[in-house]
Amino acid sequence: MKLSPFKAIKFDSNYWQNNDFSLLDNCDTKDKIEKTKLIMNFLKQKINSGIAKIDQEPVLYILRVNTPEKSVTSIIGEINYNDREIFLPNEEIHKNKLDFYKSVFDEYKMQINPVLTFYRGNDSVVSMTKFITKKQPEVSAFIKDMSYKLWKINNPENLNQITKALEKIDKLYIADGHHRFAMFHDRENPFNAKIMVSITDSDSILLKSCHRVITKKITPLWRKKLEEYCELNQISPNNAPQSDKILIKFRDGALFEIMFRYDKFHNTAMHRIIKNTIIQHSFEIEDYNNQVFLVGGNMSVEKSDQIFKNYQNGSAVIFVPNIQMSEFFKVLDSGNKLPPTTTWFEPKIIDGFLISKYY
Repeated sequence: MKLSPFKAIKFDSNYWQNNDFSLLDNCDTKDKIEKTKLIMNFLKQKINSGIAKIDQEPVLYILRVNTPEKSVTSIIGEINYNDREIFLPNEEIHKNKLDFYKSVFDEYKMQINPVLTFYRGNDSVVSMTKFITKKQPEVSAFIKDMSYKLWKINNPENLNQITKALEKIDKLYIADGHHRFAMFHDRENPFNAKIMVSITDSDSILLKSCHRVITKKITPLWRKKLEEYCELNQISPNNAPQSDKILIKFRDGALFEIMFRYDKFHNTAMHRIIKNTIIQHSFEIEDYNNQVFLVGGNMSVEKSDQIFKNYQNGSAVIFVPNIQMSEFFKVLDSGNKLPPTTTWFEPKIIDGFLISKYY
């Protein structure tokens, strides 16, 4: 794998310390598509006014994000996106979402967040970069509940050392950015063969649950449809179990535990079942992008009141048990993919921290 230096556009450290960046929060999935153009216009204005400036020197970057749970270090650069065999997208994509992102990219020619990738095995990114991260970072900022530190790799000897260490990696699993990656491939006349990526190791990245909020009126037929595939057990909302079973909580407070009849699905991954049977079939979802929203981060059933407060038109929340990294690798290494938005990887880098402009 060949990771190349690039000229990024970025804000200085002072800017990130003195402003409100709720617009750029990449963990906020509510109205994500609708606010994409707002983000693009915001960043375009900052670039045009010189507040966000292009780094005239092609470099690699080291980004360390400290969350309340973990410290994750990644290397950010560019990879030739025509090297298809390097990338392993783990999820299917929504065509209408892909078309939207293509139209926005064609208008602004900007990539406002790297595609988050990770590799399996080999040396950790922390060990590869420890000789750099001992130095003072170029940017240091605390945004929401996460600390960001950014270092520049511009010394030729250091660049060579990092790129050599990465050359032994022949597979990159895509954690976040499947539509951005597909958008670059799905072009008749590619104008630039590079895509901005963030690379870390599988031991560093956090894999969490990805719950669903259904924002449509649910018909009385949902139970009959669901019982074609599962057994249902209504339980007390005050006694929600901490188990590997899927739970559905309705706005009126009713809570159900779902037990799949696994023999019906043979070796199909649990998360493929969730998307194909529960969400689409049982609840008669016609427009997935506008009727199903994600809540990531292992949120418990006890927080459902907060979810319904955030999603005023939400009628039900599907609580999904966390997929294990071993199951993730089992599905992908067998040549299969998970359904759209099965996984929730963290930390998600705030939009606009590093920008790549395609001229």
